[in-house]
Amino acid sequence: GEGITSSPALVRGRKEHCIRSCPKRLPSQVNVPRHLPFKVGRVKEAACGGTVCALLNEEGHVFVWGFGILGKGPKLMETVVPEMIPPSLFGFSDVNPEVRVARIRCGLGQFAAITNRGELFVWGKNVRGCLGIGRMEDQYFPWRVTVPGEVMDVACGVDHMVTLVKSFI
Repeated sequence: GEGITSSPALVRGRKEHCIRSCPKRLPSQVNVPRHLPFKVGRVKEAACGGTVCALLNEEGHVFVWGFGILGKGPKLMETVVPEMIPPSLFGFSDVNPEVRVARIRCGLGQFAAITNRGELFVWGKNVRGCLGIGRMEDQYFPWRVTVPGEVMDVACGVDHMVTLVKSFI
């Protein structure tokens, strides 16, 4: 389908969360859409959580910004401009050059991405194990979740996720 915009992003909401990169001073509550002149290519999907945001462009690249665990390691916890997560963290390589992220989702402080192969990657705050990765620690980079089927969709809540899976059987 059509991308959201040709490259700019529109946003509404509280300034301190995800719109600090807007070039003009904004009131603390924005009640009209604002143009964000990001250089991320044609936007396919956008998602936001409590203090984090993500964009997915047509090439399957994931861009993140905001405050919290963003997926680029513990040294990047805050940025006001979108940062691309290396495609290799989602399985892209010389051996698998066709792998792309197809869907992006955010919860309050966690992210989920689904590849065009139906693989699920998660990262962020792992409140009570909500990422489903078999441990309780926060996850600073995208982590592939072992699922017994093809992931069709995922929804992220405050401290939980639900995944729609097409069984291999």
